Parts: sequence; structure tokens; C-alpha cells
Amino acid sequence: MAAAGSQLPGAKGKILNGWAVSGIDSFQSGFPVRIQSSDDAELMNSFDFELPGKPDLIAPFHTQDPRKHDGYAFDPNSFALPEQTADSTPLQLLGNAPRTLCCGPGINNFDLSVQK
Repeated sequence: MAAAGSQLPGAKGKILNGWAVSGIDSFQSGFPVRIQSSDDAELMNSFDFELPGKPDLIAPFHTQDPRKHDGYAFDPNSFALPEQTADSTPLQLLGNAPRTLCCGPGINNFDLSVQK
């Protein structure tokens, strides 16, 4: 067995010498996602902290694998448009869903390189 840092002689050395292995790992959590509907309850198409068409959260929120659920990263049946009540006006209804309820998918990437 050759000592660390030494080169093997002859044909064996031509095959086994000069190899390098390297790698890069990237891990990133997902970015916050705002759940909203296309219903413009304010009739203004505003982009403030309280967006028009913010839905009500009507069931427990849970994430799911979008590859197995028609591209949905969460269950869309957990949300509904705000209900009209006798006390509410027809416009400016904002739901009770938190502003940043969930995060998008993260990144887990592994790259490996073997060189001679």
C-alpha cells in the first residue's frame, strides 16, 4: 500500500493515480406563499398586506406531494371565499387565512464529480 501523497509506479499508477472526487450539496427551505383567490372583493386589484380575495381557512391546513395531487402542494378544499353575513358589506371582505400560511417546496440538490 502506498503512503498518502505518494504515486504508484508503472501501469498500476497510470490507472490509479490522479483521481479527484468533489461534491456540492445545496439545501434551501421554501419561500413563503400567500394563499389568495382571484376574487377581487375590493374592486381595486390592490397589493397591500391585506389582499382582496383572501380566503377563509375552513379546514386544517396540511401540505401534500404535488406530484401525487394534480400539482397542488396543499389541499385547496381547506379554503373558501368569505361568507356574506347580515353585518358585512358586499365589498372589502377579507378571509381569516393567515398571510403566510405555508412555504413553497424547498431545494435539495446533490452534485458529485469524479475526475481523472
